[in-house]
Amino acid sequence: MPELLQSCILIVTLCASLSYVCGSPLVEPTKNGSQPVTETIKIASTTISPLQGNALTTANLNSSSTIPPNSANNTNKNEVVSAVLFSFLGRKAIGEFCKSDDDCDIKEAFCVNGSCQCSSEYVPSSNKMSCLIRPRGLLDSCSENAQCEVGLNATGLVICVAYTCICSLDATVVQGRCYKRK
Repeated sequence: MPELLQSCILIVTLCASLSYVCGSPLVEPTKNGSQPVTETIKIASTTISPLQGNALTTANLNSSSTIPPNSANNTNKNEVVSAVLFSFLGRKAIGEFCKSDDDCDIKEAFCVNGSCQCSSEYVPSSNKMSCLIRPRGLLDSCSENAQCEVGLNATGLVICVAYTCICSLDATVVQGRCYKRK
């Protein structure tokens, strides 16, 4: 069992607000002015254990990762925290069922035909918990590969390196677009 370097207490109230004791989170307000759980927890760089389906039975946040580096669960530990907390608090991820825009409490997300979707100038993050600015071309800024792939409609050919969309090693640039090498 890894040593707990810093413990945090997670406080969840009936009004779906969340706070924790430790660190100093940097939080960007959501479209309705509330503070998003995902951004608060991302700064903590933590993982949650134990989990029981979508229910959070014990909420120990610590600075040690419990996800082995080469495991099948080698997901960004912050994405795990984000997904669990959104589900636990009844918040919707991109692609989930909604009845109104209020159900999609993610900045730049709206309820479209019963599903939370990012607005046209944005693409879903890989964990479906935020909307990222859609890049318009190579060399545009990015924060993850999915942003470039979806935004430039080039799955597997475009990657995000040093916060910039570029062609992958398997691709070549032709007139500002990435094409698979022959």
